[in-house]
Amino acid sequence: MKTATTLGQEVKRLNREMAMVIRHDPFAPSVPIRIHSRETDAGGAPEWHPAFSKWIDAERDLTKRSDRFYESDKKQHTSRMKRALRQLRRLAPKEHDAMYLMIALGYTWYGALAKMNDDNVARGKPEYTEAEFLVLTVSGSSLLLASY
Repeated sequence: MKTATTLGQEVKRLNREMAMVIRHDPFAPSVPIRIHSRETDAGGAPEWHPAFSKWIDAERDLTKRSDRFYESDKKQHTSRMKRALRQLRRLAPKEHDAMYLMIALGYTWYGALAKMNDDNVARGKPEYTEAEFLVLTVSGSSLLLASY
């Protein structure tokens, strides 16, 4: 029973991380609640809260080089996801199929399970149980995040 709990916790963690990667919005859950702190600067104006200051800097995502500004290379491009999916396809084709159905084609977990089982039946292979498919998706998510 302890293994199932550990696997369930791992699934939840990977789902949170995959949602952040797929959404391409790493700052949404960390939007600060306070804009100003309770302290004032030398001129008497309220100071920005440190969390708000970090959020503004991250949202700006600009880096200054001498007198010119340019966009940072640290954005999450779709090519990163494509590259990670290609690497996953080379390393683990079954896991790639499951992750591709859910990420690129928008299938739900049960929809992807049904699609893969239909394909297996058409090829004369045995169907996946929910537990086997869960292991495929957990290992696929883990490998995908490692290569992202």
